[in-house]
Amino acid sequence: MSLVLKQVASDIRHNTIQRRKNWVSAFFFIFCALLCFAPTASDADRLEGIRHTEDIGASQLALRAVTLGGNSSKNANEIIVELLIPSQVEPTTVELDVRDRVDKGYFMHATSICEASGACEYRWPTEKARSVGIGADMLWSVARTGRPEVDGALIPVCFCQKEQLRQRSSVKFVFIPSQTVNLTYQIYSDIGQLIEKGRSQTYPAGLPITIATNKADDAAKRYKLVVNHIASNGSSVERFSDTFYFYGAPR
Repeated sequence: MSLVLKQVASDIRHNTIQRRKNWVSAFFFIFCALLCFAPTASDADRLEGIRHTEDIGASQLALRAVTLGGNSSKNANEIIVELLIPSQVEPTTVELDVRDRVDKGYFMHATSICEASGACEYRWPTEKARSVGIGADMLWSVARTGRPEVDGALIPVCFCQKEQLRQRSSVKFVFIPSQTVNLTYQIYSDIGQLIEKGRSQTYPAGLPITIATNKADDAAKRYKLVVNHIASNGSSVERFSDTFYFYGAPR
């Protein structure tokens, strides 16, 4: 009986030691895998690719761009955008969404694009965009703060040279309707005063609608854009309203 007990105890010790070895081996395998395959810093804040999806949402009007205009950089290896971050915005919360305007499916999403308030520049390689024939002059861009409950607003983006950023005096919005629409809009100052209003002609589904204003001329102030649109669907009429908060142009 004692020999049997000794053999059982020996087997238990052997199995315990073997399990420990297996756990140690597994730990080192996982550690090496994380070390070898973890994304680099430049990849961690940027998601870029090609996809073909339909926009899904309650609104009949999809926001595609909030820009300051300007000519794109001629740098063949990088796409460069310029922004002016207001002092009341936490810079690291700013996110950037870019997509092409010719339906090639190119997209880029980046977070923490700025480290400090004031002029901010963000750049990324053109390789993925060029793979589907997209240049910097074929892109739409929307930048927004990542804390909508605190200081959430859109920040206009400039595809331009750094020295041209503060020369921009107008903000341009681009929308794509999913149905034929008639559109009216109002722009309010940071204290709620109506500073501009307008009306568009009838726009067919899928074609861009542009709203441009030079009345929002203070990059430190948060303005409000209200867009009312009426969509005709056969004999029925649908009414929608969207509100966007945004910071003004640099001058």
